[in-house]
Amino acid sequence: MGHLLCELAVRLEVSGIGSGQAYDLPMTQEQLGDAVGITAVHVNRSLKSLARDGLINQVGRRISFPNWNRLKDAVGFNARYLYVRPPSQWGSQTPS
Repeated sequence: MGHLLCELAVRLEVSGIGSGQAYDLPMTQEQLGDAVGITAVHVNRSLKSLARDGLINQVGRRISFPNWNRLKDAVGFNARYLYVRPPSQWGSQTPS
């Protein structure tokens, strides 16, 4: 789930919709579950676990990343496979 949240951050930033450090989640928990092959209940548990571990903050549909590098390391995310070049240089606390 964390990997998908990272990918969405990068894709939304590249498209000019998100800021990289925070965005409004464009999908329901059911849709997120369909994307990663788990139930909506497990999506909810995963999001709560990521929040409890301090990797994400979630208020309603708004997702933010207190420490982008820590989240990336925890979920093994690397944006190279997306073949996108973000409009910004992705500083140390923002997606890369």
